[in-house]
Amino acid sequence: MEVGINSLVGIILGISMFVAGAAIFFNIYSNVVNLPDGVDQLTREQIMNRFDTGSKLYLHDTSLRFDREGKAIFYIGLNNLEDTTRTFNIELQESSEIRSIFLEEITLESKERDVFMIIIMDQGVERGEQLGLQLDIKMGTDDYASSILYVQN
Repeated sequence: MEVGINSLVGIILGISMFVAGAAIFFNIYSNVVNLPDGVDQLTREQIMNRFDTGSKLYLHDTSLRFDREGKAIFYIGLNNLEDTTRTFNIELQESSEIRSIFLEEITLESKERDVFMIIIMDQGVERGEQLGLQLDIKMGTDDYASSILYVQN
């Protein structure tokens, strides 16, 4: 069986392109899958640079869309303006319902700022529907800061 030189070159180029494409795909996929549990350093720096030291709360975005994986990520900066270490209770609930969909407790030293993220999944949100979320941050039983977040599917 004889294989022409053009066929051999075509096979070698095809295999090379396949290997290069697979390498690029796996490189991109591994970067997406291995996202850190918390906020990455670049996002943290961007938010901290925009975060006014006198404000209690900084929201990177107040309105997002669900991505292809069905999630929306809100980056939130919190600033402890108190002179002592405080524990903040973060509660997120749907505006139309009483049930909480996110509860977290964060402790910050005096005058410390931190950035955290809240991931919202699109379970039960119809296409084209907008989900309103009430973000409340309390210091003990006292209200510290609040905002409304919107996610659209």
